[in-house]
Amino acid sequence: MANISKYNLYYISGIEEYRRRAMYTLNIKEDCFAVSGIFKSKEFLFDEIVDIKYGEINFLKETIDIVRRTLVDQVSLIDLRNNRKLNYCLVIFLKNQTILFGEEYDTLIKKAYENLLNATNKTRKKRY
Repeated sequence: MANISKYNLYYISGIEEYRRRAMYTLNIKEDCFAVSGIFKSKEFLFDEIVDIKYGEINFLKETIDIVRRTLVDQVSLIDLRNNRKLNYCLVIFLKNQTILFGEEYDTLIKKAYENLLNATNKTRKKRY
């Protein structure tokens, strides 16, 4: 059975089919990752990943243009359903799109970043 890591993260933007900001599950598998909601799931191969960034939202807004444009003029991003301020961001740069997740605390989102980075690197090493 394949090893799958699952992280419930606050989805901000990046997938055309997902228009609503809400909690989605980031599933990291051996050869791909998926973003799953209640009714849909979208899968991406690790080969599609160009880069992955993680950090505080305010820092990433200053250093990454797509984050700044997506979160324009927002001093802080609020998850209104759970009344939480989102402080940390995971940015997944794909060949044709950029996916953003946010979280109030760094524990879960940092672990998701590390596991996604490790899985991507393992897949790339297998090819070469």
